Amino acid sequence: MSNVTVTNNNVAGLVVRDPQFRKETLTATGAVVWAMGTVLGRITTGGKLTAYTAGASNGSQVPKFVTTSEITFTGAGDQRDTVLVGGVVRQGDLVAHGVGALTSLEVDALRDYGIVAEPVAQLNILDNQ
Repeated sequence: MSNVTVTNNNVAGLVVRDPQFRKETLTATGAVVWAMGTVLGRITTGGKLTAYTAGASNGSQVPKFVTTSEITFTGAGDQRDTVLVGGVVRQGDLVAHGVGALTSLEVDALRDYGIVAEPVAQLNILDNQ
């Protein structure tokens, strides 16, 4: 008798509609992985993007951009990658690196920079298990 294989197809992604992307220089202080949906801020000195950090005073405390894929840094330094600069995204997929889900105030702050987060129920994911 053959084994049954369960396959769940997930077509969910961060962006719901009207995406606008741009190549930017990202920076990290060490080896780190930013998940898809990580919110980024722009460091005022130098203009590079880094993970959004509430309470910082270097510009990264202002949520402005979102990663659209997982981004890996193998050590401290910079790399170029594509980030979301505008559009409608799934609110539940947005994260603050190292903290988790964003507060409603942080989500609202993204709207000032063209990123609208909506609470979206993903209904096209089948659970056939």
